Amino acid sequence: MDVLDAFSFLGKWWIWLIPVAYFLATPLLIWLTFRLEAHPNIEKADETVPLPTDVQSYFYDSHESMHAIDYMNQGTYLLPSPTPNVTAMLALFVNHQKLCAAVACVFYANVNGKWSLQAKYIEFATYFQDESSISTGNQNRNGSFPVRQENLQTIFPDLDDVATLEQAHLLMVSQHGRGRRPVMCIAEGADVDASDALREDIEREYENARQMGYLSYHGAKPGLTPEINPYQPLSHQGGEYYSATFKGAYLMTWRELWPIKPVLYRMRVSSDRRMLQEAGWRG
Repeated sequence: MDVLDAFSFLGKWWIWLIPVAYFLATPLLIWLTFRLEAHPNIEKADETVPLPTDVQSYFYDSHESMHAIDYMNQGTYLLPSPTPNVTAMLALFVNHQKLCAAVACVFYANVNGKWSLQAKYIEFATYFQDESSISTGNQNRNGSFPVRQENLQTIFPDLDDVATLEQAHLLMVSQHGRGRRPVMCIAEGADVDASDALREDIEREYENARQMGYLSYHGAKPGLTPEINPYQPLSHQGGEYYSATFKGAYLMTWRELWPIKPVLYRMRVSSDRRMLQEAGWRG
């Protein structure tokens, strides 16, 4: 194909339908199908069921690293599956002296009958009496929902060492948590079930997204029996669920599409790194 043929090819109007569909039609599909249980089911993982080898290895290393900085393991929990054939799981750790919690989170998928690790990260979190929070993780991607101003969330993907990541988190807490009283939302004890605390944290994130116009809440319809409708997949807690708003579907989808996704990610990492340096980080 010579230059003239190339210009002729690009001049055909239907060629431009491809990027139009990519950026405009894809969010419409999300708008029509996106659903989240308003009260997600969080349960402890069955310790007798073996985990995929790479997941088991990651949790083992995370446990050893957390134990070295005096964090106690509170169990492993299954999270609501974000997509079919994907399992989300986290190991929860707490340090009641520092009033700080941490999670080692993994997402692994079943591809052609084999489980493979898709994503993994560590995140520390400190909660305050006014229901605000500060969290610091080493995720290598942005989240789907916007973070409210009072909930500071930073990501440092280059901080693989758990102790170093905790130092960065405690520095952010000392700098940006001034005047606020930290609280521990998870009871002390090795046998404590933190399912309710984790569920409340997820529900709070969903509600924040609703207040910012990304999600729409749908409550149970009055007068209906609580019997599960087999044709409605989200029947938990009487059918309460969130769907994506028109605005939310487009913004969430665009944040995940190339070339927008890598640009936003690099901007986020650069901004968070600058914020950490301004707090006095010399690592």
